Amino acid sequence: NHFMKRNFTLFLSGRFVSLLGTSIQQIAIPLFILQLTGSGTMMGLFLMFSAIPSLIFLPFAGVIGDRVNNKTAMIICDFLSGGIILLMAYLTHLQLITFELLLILQIPMAVNASFFGVATSSFLPQIIERKSIVKANSIKSALYNIAMIAGPSIAGVLFGFAGIEIIFILNACSFILSGISEIFIQYKHVKPEPFRGNVLKLFISQTREGLAYIKSDQQLVLLLLFGGVILNFLIAPFVGVIVPYVSRQVLSFSATQFGLLESIASVGILSSSILIAFLARKIKNKRLFSIGIIAQSIALILYSVIVFPSVRNSALLSPWMLFFLIAVCLFFYRFFNSLVSIPLMSYLQLKVKESMLSRFFSLLTLFKDITVPIGMALFGFLLDKVQTHILLAIISLSGLAISIVFIRRIDLK
Repeated sequence: NHFMKRNFTLFLSGRFVSLLGTSIQQIAIPLFILQLTGSGTMMGLFLMFSAIPSLIFLPFAGVIGDRVNNKTAMIICDFLSGGIILLMAYLTHLQLITFELLLILQIPMAVNASFFGVATSSFLPQIIERKSIVKANSIKSALYNIAMIAGPSIAGVLFGFAGIEIIFILNACSFILSGISEIFIQYKHVKPEPFRGNVLKLFISQTREGLAYIKSDQQLVLLLLFGGVILNFLIAPFVGVIVPYVSRQVLSFSATQFGLLESIASVGILSSSILIAFLARKIKNKRLFSIGIIAQSIALILYSVIVFPSVRNSALLSPWMLFFLIAVCLFFYRFFNSLVSIPLMSYLQLKVKESMLSRFFSLLTLFKDITVPIGMALFGFLLDKVQTHILLAIISLSGLAISIVFIRRIDLK
Protein backbone atom coordinates (compact mmCIF):
# COMPACT_ATOMS: atom_id res chain seq x y z
CA ASN A 1 0.00 0.00 0.00
CA HIS A 2 2.85 2.37 0.87
CA PHE A 3 4.55 1.77 -2.48
CA MET A 4 1.25 2.02 -4.37
CA LYS A 5 0.46 5.39 -2.77
CA ARG A 6 4.01 6.58 -3.47
CA ASN A 7 3.83 5.38 -7.08
CA PHE A 8 0.42 6.97 -7.61
CA THR A 9 1.60 10.28 -6.11
CA LEU A 10 4.67 10.32 -8.39
CA PHE A 11 2.54 9.40 -11.40
CA LEU A 12 -0.06 12.10 -10.68
CA SER A 13 2.54 14.77 -9.90
CA GLY A 14 4.23 14.21 -13.23
CA ARG A 15 0.95 14.14 -15.15
CA PHE A 16 -0.34 17.34 -13.51
CA VAL A 17 2.85 19.31 -14.23
CA SER A 18 2.99 18.22 -17.89
CA LEU A 19 -0.78 18.75 -18.34
CA LEU A 20 -0.53 22.28 -17.00
CA GLY A 21 2.35 23.05 -19.36
CA THR A 22 0.50 21.45 -22.28
CA SER A 23 -2.74 23.35 -21.58
CA ILE A 24 -0.80 26.63 -21.56
CA GLN A 25 0.91 25.83 -24.88
CA GLN A 26 -2.34 24.59 -26.50
CA ILE A 27 -3.93 27.98 -25.93
CA ALA A 28 -0.83 29.95 -26.96
CA ILE A 29 -0.04 28.04 -30.19
CA PRO A 30 -3.11 29.25 -32.17
CA LEU A 31 -2.36 32.82 -31.02
CA PHE A 32 1.25 32.44 -32.14
CA ILE A 33 0.21 31.02 -35.55
CA LEU A 34 -2.12 33.97 -36.06
CA GLN A 35 0.78 36.25 -35.09
CA LEU A 36 3.06 34.51 -37.60
CA THR A 37 0.63 34.16 -40.52
CA GLY A 38 -2.45 36.28 -39.78
CA SER A 39 -4.46 33.41 -41.29
CA GLY A 40 -7.28 31.44 -39.72
CA THR A 41 -6.86 28.86 -42.49
CA MET A 42 -3.25 28.21 -41.45
CA MET A 43 -4.39 27.77 -37.86
CA GLY A 44 -6.97 25.20 -39.00
CA LEU A 45 -4.38 23.39 -41.14
CA PHE A 46 -2.00 23.20 -38.19
CA LEU A 47 -4.66 21.64 -35.97
CA MET A 48 -5.68 19.19 -38.71
CA PHE A 49 -2.12 18.05 -39.49
CA SER A 50 -1.43 17.73 -35.76
CA ALA A 51 -4.15 15.07 -35.54
CA ILE A 52 -3.16 12.97 -38.58
CA PRO A 53 0.01 11.35 -37.09
CA SER A 54 -2.02 10.09 -34.13
CA LEU A 55 -4.47 8.30 -36.44
CA ILE A 56 -1.60 6.61 -38.28
CA PHE A 57 0.51 5.58 -35.30
CA LEU A 58 -2.12 4.66 -32.67
CA PRO A 59 -2.43 1.00 -33.81
CA PHE A 60 1.38 0.66 -33.64
CA ALA A 61 1.37 2.32 -30.21
CA GLY A 62 -1.09 -0.29 -28.94
CA VAL A 63 0.95 -3.26 -30.17
CA ILE A 64 4.26 -1.84 -28.95
CA GLY A 65 2.74 -0.73 -25.64
CA ASP A 66 1.76 -4.31 -24.78
CA ARG A 67 5.35 -5.53 -25.33
CA VAL A 68 7.49 -2.80 -23.76
CA ASN A 69 7.98 -1.46 -20.24
CA ASN A 70 5.29 1.24 -19.93
CA LYS A 71 7.26 3.13 -17.29
CA THR A 72 10.28 3.33 -19.59
CA ALA A 73 8.03 4.33 -22.50
CA MET A 74 6.51 7.21 -20.51
CA ILE A 75 9.94 8.47 -19.40
CA ILE A 76 11.32 8.38 -22.96
CA CYS A 77 8.20 10.11 -24.34
CA ASP A 78 8.36 12.86 -21.70
CA PHE A 79 12.05 13.58 -22.32
CA LEU A 80 11.56 13.50 -26.10
CA SER A 81 8.65 15.98 -25.85
CA GLY A 82 10.72 18.22 -23.59
CA GLY A 83 13.62 18.13 -26.07
CA ILE A 84 11.43 18.95 -29.09
CA ILE A 85 9.79 21.88 -27.30
CA LEU A 86 13.19 23.18 -26.14
CA LEU A 87 14.20 23.15 -29.82
CA MET A 88 11.09 25.22 -30.60
CA ALA A 89 12.12 27.69 -27.88
CA TYR A 90 15.69 27.88 -29.22
CA LEU A 91 14.51 28.51 -32.80
CA THR A 92 12.13 31.17 -31.52
CA HIS A 93 14.95 32.82 -29.57
CA LEU A 94 17.05 32.93 -32.78
CA GLN A 95 13.99 34.28 -34.64
CA LEU A 96 14.21 31.34 -37.04
CA ILE A 97 10.84 29.78 -36.24
CA THR A 98 8.36 29.69 -39.12
CA PHE A 99 4.93 28.15 -39.60
CA GLU A 100 6.47 25.37 -41.70
CA LEU A 101 9.07 24.53 -39.03
CA LEU A 102 6.42 24.57 -36.32
CA LEU A 103 4.31 22.15 -38.35
CA ILE A 104 7.27 19.82 -38.97
CA LEU A 105 8.16 19.75 -35.26
CA GLN A 106 4.53 19.12 -34.35
CA ILE A 107 4.57 15.78 -36.22
CA PRO A 108 7.01 13.99 -33.85
CA MET A 109 5.18 15.64 -30.93
CA ALA A 110 1.88 14.11 -32.10
CA VAL A 111 3.46 10.67 -32.67
CA ASN A 112 5.05 10.85 -29.23
CA ALA A 113 1.71 11.81 -27.68
CA SER A 114 0.09 8.70 -29.22
CA PHE A 115 2.58 6.36 -27.55
CA PHE A 116 2.47 8.30 -24.27
CA GLY A 117 -1.34 8.33 -24.09
CA VAL A 118 -1.60 4.57 -24.59
CA ALA A 119 1.20 3.93 -22.08
CA THR A 120 -0.45 6.04 -19.32
CA SER A 121 -3.92 4.50 -19.82
CA SER A 122 -2.57 0.96 -19.43
CA PHE A 123 0.00 1.85 -16.73
CA LEU A 124 -2.37 3.19 -14.06
CA PRO A 125 -4.16 -0.12 -13.28
CA GLN A 126 -0.75 -1.77 -12.88
CA ILE A 127 0.47 0.48 -10.04
CA ILE A 128 -2.60 0.70 -7.76
CA GLU A 129 -5.01 -1.71 -6.09
CA ARG A 130 -8.03 -2.80 -8.12
CA LYS A 131 -10.45 -1.52 -5.47
CA SER A 132 -8.95 1.97 -5.78
CA ILE A 133 -9.13 2.34 -9.58
CA VAL A 134 -12.33 4.47 -9.66
CA LYS A 135 -11.02 6.80 -6.96
CA ALA A 136 -7.66 7.03 -8.77
CA ASN A 137 -9.33 7.94 -12.08
CA SER A 138 -11.51 10.56 -10.38
CA ILE A 139 -8.46 12.19 -8.75
CA LYS A 140 -6.65 12.08 -12.09
CA SER A 141 -9.67 13.70 -13.78
CA ALA A 142 -9.85 16.41 -11.09
CA LEU A 143 -6.18 17.33 -11.57
CA TYR A 144 -6.66 17.33 -15.34
CA ASN A 145 -9.52 19.80 -15.06
CA ILE A 146 -7.62 22.02 -12.63
CA ALA A 147 -4.86 22.19 -15.25
CA MET A 148 -7.41 22.91 -18.00
CA ILE A 149 -9.01 25.69 -15.94
CA ALA A 150 -5.72 27.31 -14.91
CA GLY A 151 -3.92 26.86 -18.24
CA PRO A 152 -5.88 29.32 -20.43
CA SER A 153 -5.60 32.15 -17.88
CA ILE A 154 -1.85 31.63 -17.47
CA ALA A 155 -1.39 31.34 -21.24
CA GLY A 156 -3.16 34.64 -21.91
CA VAL A 157 -1.02 36.52 -19.40
CA LEU A 158 2.30 34.91 -20.43
CA PHE A 159 1.71 35.26 -24.17
CA GLY A 160 0.69 38.89 -23.78
CA PHE A 161 3.62 39.90 -21.59
CA ALA A 162 6.46 37.49 -22.44
CA GLY A 163 5.64 35.89 -25.79
CA ILE A 164 5.72 32.28 -27.00
CA GLU A 165 9.40 31.61 -26.15
CA ILE A 166 8.86 31.55 -22.38
CA ILE A 167 5.78 29.34 -22.87
CA PHE A 168 7.88 26.84 -24.86
CA ILE A 169 10.53 26.84 -22.12
CA LEU A 170 7.98 26.30 -19.34
CA ASN A 171 6.24 23.47 -21.20
CA ALA A 172 9.57 21.78 -21.98
CA CYS A 173 10.48 21.95 -18.29
CA SER A 174 7.07 20.49 -17.36
CA PHE A 175 7.72 17.41 -19.53
CA ILE A 176 11.25 16.98 -18.19
CA LEU A 177 10.01 17.23 -14.59
CA SER A 178 7.30 14.70 -15.39
CA GLY A 179 9.92 12.30 -16.78
CA ILE A 180 12.08 12.73 -13.67
CA SER A 181 9.14 11.96 -11.34
CA GLU A 182 8.37 8.79 -13.33
CA ILE A 183 11.95 7.54 -12.86
CA PHE A 184 11.25 7.06 -9.13
CA ILE A 185 8.11 4.95 -9.67
CA GLN A 186 8.75 1.38 -8.50
CA TYR A 187 7.36 -0.95 -11.15
CA LYS A 188 8.22 -4.44 -12.33
CA HIS A 189 7.57 -5.09 -16.00
CA VAL A 190 6.45 -8.58 -16.97
CA LYS A 191 8.17 -9.38 -20.25
CA PRO A 192 6.04 -11.04 -22.93
CA GLU A 193 7.21 -14.01 -24.95
CA PRO A 194 10.04 -12.91 -27.28
CA PHE A 195 9.07 -12.62 -30.93
CA ARG A 196 11.40 -13.77 -33.65
CA GLY A 197 10.61 -12.88 -37.21
CA ASN A 198 9.36 -10.05 -39.41
CA VAL A 199 8.29 -6.88 -37.53
CA LEU A 200 5.37 -6.31 -39.91
CA LYS A 201 4.11 -9.84 -39.23
CA LEU A 202 4.39 -9.13 -35.51
CA PHE A 203 2.27 -6.01 -35.87
CA ILE A 204 -0.39 -7.78 -37.97
CA SER A 205 -0.56 -10.84 -35.70
CA GLN A 206 -0.68 -8.76 -32.50
CA THR A 207 -3.38 -6.47 -33.93
CA ARG A 208 -5.46 -9.49 -34.99
CA GLU A 209 -5.00 -11.00 -31.55
CA GLY A 210 -6.23 -7.77 -29.94
CA LEU A 211 -9.28 -7.56 -32.23
CA ALA A 212 -10.10 -11.24 -31.64
CA TYR A 213 -9.90 -10.69 -27.89
CA ILE A 214 -12.36 -7.78 -28.07
CA LYS A 215 -14.73 -9.64 -30.43
CA SER A 216 -14.81 -12.61 -28.05
CA ASP A 217 -16.35 -10.47 -25.30
CA GLN A 218 -19.73 -8.91 -26.12
CA GLN A 219 -19.43 -6.45 -23.21
CA LEU A 220 -16.12 -5.11 -24.55
CA VAL A 221 -17.63 -4.71 -28.02
CA LEU A 222 -20.56 -2.77 -26.58
CA LEU A 223 -18.34 -0.61 -24.39
CA LEU A 224 -15.93 0.10 -27.25
CA LEU A 225 -18.86 1.01 -29.48
CA PHE A 226 -20.52 3.15 -26.81
CA GLY A 227 -17.43 4.78 -25.27
CA GLY A 228 -15.31 5.09 -28.39
CA VAL A 229 -17.90 5.94 -31.01
CA ILE A 230 -21.38 6.99 -29.83
CA LEU A 231 -20.42 9.12 -26.81
CA ASN A 232 -17.70 10.94 -28.74
CA PHE A 233 -19.84 11.30 -31.86
CA LEU A 234 -22.57 13.10 -29.88
CA ILE A 235 -20.74 14.77 -26.99
CA ALA A 236 -17.66 16.24 -28.68
CA PRO A 237 -19.68 18.10 -31.36
CA PHE A 238 -22.10 19.39 -28.73
CA VAL A 239 -19.27 20.79 -26.60
CA GLY A 240 -16.95 21.85 -29.42
CA VAL A 241 -19.36 23.06 -32.12
CA ILE A 242 -22.95 23.47 -30.94
CA VAL A 243 -22.36 25.24 -27.61
CA PRO A 244 -20.08 27.93 -29.15
CA TYR A 245 -22.51 28.40 -32.07
CA VAL A 246 -25.60 28.65 -29.86
CA SER A 247 -23.84 30.94 -27.37
CA ARG A 248 -22.55 33.42 -29.95
CA GLN A 249 -24.93 33.19 -32.94
CA VAL A 250 -28.27 32.20 -31.41
CA LEU A 251 -28.20 33.68 -27.90
CA SER A 252 -25.82 36.57 -28.76
CA PHE A 253 -23.69 36.08 -25.64
CA SER A 254 -20.51 38.15 -25.50
CA ALA A 255 -17.04 36.56 -25.73
CA THR A 256 -16.67 37.15 -21.98
CA GLN A 257 -19.95 35.37 -21.26
CA PHE A 258 -18.95 32.45 -23.47
CA GLY A 259 -15.60 32.18 -21.67
CA LEU A 260 -17.46 32.19 -18.35
CA LEU A 261 -19.73 29.39 -19.59
CA GLU A 262 -16.66 27.29 -20.47
CA SER A 263 -15.22 27.86 -17.00
CA ILE A 264 -18.52 26.95 -15.32
CA ALA A 265 -18.68 23.73 -17.37
CA SER A 266 -15.10 22.87 -16.33
CA VAL A 267 -16.02 23.43 -12.68
CA GLY A 268 -18.85 20.93 -13.23
CA ILE A 269 -16.36 18.26 -14.32
CA LEU A 270 -14.03 19.10 -11.45
CA SER A 271 -16.86 18.92 -8.89
CA SER A 272 -17.98 15.56 -10.22
CA SER A 273 -14.44 14.17 -10.13
CA ILE A 274 -14.04 15.18 -6.48
CA LEU A 275 -17.44 13.70 -5.58
CA ILE A 276 -16.61 10.37 -7.26
CA ALA A 277 -13.34 10.21 -5.32
CA PHE A 278 -15.38 10.19 -2.09
CA LEU A 279 -18.14 7.88 -3.35
CA ALA A 280 -15.94 5.40 -5.23
CA ARG A 281 -16.23 2.57 -2.72
CA LYS A 282 -19.78 3.38 -1.59
CA ILE A 283 -21.62 3.30 -4.92
CA LYS A 284 -21.19 0.66 -7.61
CA ASN A 285 -19.91 1.54 -11.08
CA LYS A 286 -23.19 0.55 -12.75
CA ARG A 287 -25.22 2.87 -10.53
CA LEU A 288 -22.87 5.85 -11.06
CA PHE A 289 -22.88 5.16 -14.80
CA SER A 290 -26.69 4.83 -15.00
CA ILE A 291 -27.33 8.00 -12.98
CA GLY A 292 -24.78 9.92 -15.03
CA ILE A 293 -25.97 8.86 -18.45
CA ILE A 294 -29.66 9.54 -17.78
CA ALA A 295 -29.00 12.82 -15.94
CA GLN A 296 -26.68 14.17 -18.66
CA SER A 297 -29.37 13.40 -21.25
CA ILE A 298 -31.96 15.28 -19.16
CA ALA A 299 -29.57 18.26 -18.82
CA LEU A 300 -29.17 18.26 -22.62
CA ILE A 301 -32.95 18.12 -23.11
CA LEU A 302 -33.42 21.10 -20.75
CA TYR A 303 -30.70 23.00 -22.65
CA SER A 304 -32.51 22.37 -25.95
CA VAL A 305 -35.83 23.52 -24.43
CA ILE A 306 -34.27 26.82 -23.30
CA VAL A 307 -32.91 27.39 -26.82
CA PHE A 308 -36.41 27.10 -28.37
CA PRO A 309 -37.42 30.58 -29.71
CA SER A 310 -40.64 30.69 -27.67
CA VAL A 311 -38.62 30.15 -24.47
CA ARG A 312 -35.45 32.16 -25.05
CA ASN A 313 -37.42 35.14 -26.39
CA SER A 314 -39.97 35.06 -23.56
CA ALA A 315 -40.56 38.35 -21.76
CA LEU A 316 -40.26 36.42 -18.49
CA LEU A 317 -36.54 35.75 -19.14
CA SER A 318 -34.12 38.62 -18.74
CA PRO A 319 -30.76 38.28 -20.60
CA TRP A 320 -28.96 37.41 -17.37
CA MET A 321 -31.64 34.90 -16.32
CA LEU A 322 -31.25 33.25 -19.73
CA PHE A 323 -27.47 33.13 -19.23
CA PHE A 324 -27.93 31.68 -15.74
CA LEU A 325 -30.22 28.87 -16.98
CA ILE A 326 -27.84 27.97 -19.81
CA ALA A 327 -24.90 27.97 -17.36
CA VAL A 328 -26.78 25.65 -14.97
CA CYS A 329 -27.58 23.22 -17.81
CA LEU A 330 -23.96 23.13 -18.99
CA PHE A 331 -22.64 22.75 -15.44
CA PHE A 332 -24.84 19.70 -14.78
CA TYR A 333 -24.31 18.28 -18.28
CA ARG A 334 -20.53 18.19 -17.74
CA PHE A 335 -20.97 17.16 -14.08
CA PHE A 336 -22.99 14.08 -14.99
CA ASN A 337 -20.83 13.37 -18.04
CA SER A 338 -17.96 12.62 -15.63
CA LEU A 339 -20.23 10.17 -13.82
CA VAL A 340 -20.31 8.30 -17.13
CA SER A 341 -16.70 8.60 -18.30
CA ILE A 342 -14.85 7.89 -15.02
CA PRO A 343 -16.69 4.63 -14.08
CA LEU A 344 -16.52 3.53 -17.72
CA MET A 345 -12.76 4.06 -17.94
CA SER A 346 -12.21 2.42 -14.54
CA TYR A 347 -14.25 -0.63 -15.54
CA LEU A 348 -12.32 -1.05 -18.79
CA GLN A 349 -8.96 -0.77 -17.01
CA LEU A 350 -10.04 -3.58 -14.68
CA LYS A 351 -11.83 -5.80 -17.21
CA VAL A 352 -9.26 -5.85 -20.02
CA LYS A 353 -6.46 -8.27 -19.26
CA GLU A 354 -3.05 -6.70 -18.69
CA SER A 355 -1.42 -8.10 -21.83
CA MET A 356 -4.13 -6.43 -23.97
CA LEU A 357 -4.45 -3.05 -22.22
CA SER A 358 -2.35 -0.99 -24.65
CA ARG A 359 -3.95 -2.47 -27.75
CA PHE A 360 -7.45 -1.97 -26.38
CA PHE A 361 -6.90 1.66 -25.37
CA SER A 362 -5.15 2.45 -28.66
CA LEU A 363 -8.28 1.22 -30.48
CA LEU A 364 -10.53 3.19 -28.13
CA THR A 365 -8.50 6.35 -28.79
CA LEU A 366 -8.39 5.62 -32.53
CA PHE A 367 -12.17 5.32 -32.71
CA LYS A 368 -12.47 8.59 -30.78
CA ASP A 369 -10.01 10.38 -33.05
CA ILE A 370 -11.91 9.20 -36.13
CA THR A 371 -15.48 9.83 -34.93
CA VAL A 372 -14.91 13.23 -33.27
CA PRO A 373 -13.86 15.08 -36.48
CA ILE A 374 -16.66 13.37 -38.44
CA GLY A 375 -19.20 14.36 -35.79
CA MET A 376 -17.94 17.94 -35.66
CA ALA A 377 -18.01 18.28 -39.44
CA LEU A 378 -21.51 16.75 -39.68
CA PHE A 379 -23.07 18.86 -36.92
CA GLY A 380 -21.30 21.98 -38.21
CA PHE A 381 -22.92 21.32 -41.60
CA LEU A 382 -26.33 20.63 -40.02
CA LEU A 383 -26.22 23.89 -38.04
CA ASP A 384 -26.32 25.73 -41.36
CA LYS A 385 -29.17 23.58 -42.72
CA VAL A 386 -31.44 22.82 -39.75
CA GLN A 387 -32.92 25.17 -37.16
CA THR A 388 -30.74 24.99 -34.07
CA HIS A 389 -33.49 24.15 -31.58
CA ILE A 390 -34.79 21.35 -33.82
CA LEU A 391 -31.29 19.88 -34.19
CA LEU A 392 -30.75 20.08 -30.43
CA ALA A 393 -34.09 18.37 -29.75
CA ILE A 394 -33.18 15.50 -32.11
CA ILE A 395 -29.72 15.08 -30.52
CA SER A 396 -30.99 15.19 -26.94
CA LEU A 397 -33.90 12.79 -27.44
CA SER A 398 -31.88 10.33 -29.53
CA GLY A 399 -29.10 10.51 -26.93
CA LEU A 400 -31.58 9.61 -24.19
CA ALA A 401 -33.00 6.70 -26.21
CA ILE A 402 -29.52 5.31 -26.98
CA SER A 403 -28.51 5.70 -23.34
CA ILE A 404 -31.53 3.70 -22.10
CA VAL A 405 -30.76 0.89 -24.56
CA PHE A 406 -27.11 0.69 -23.50
CA ILE A 407 -27.89 0.81 -19.77
CA ARG A 408 -29.97 -2.31 -20.24
CA ARG A 409 -27.22 -4.13 -22.14
CA ILE A 410 -24.04 -2.95 -20.41
CA ASP A 411 -23.01 -4.69 -17.20
CA LEU A 412 -20.51 -2.59 -15.23
CA LYS A 413 -19.81 -4.76 -12.20
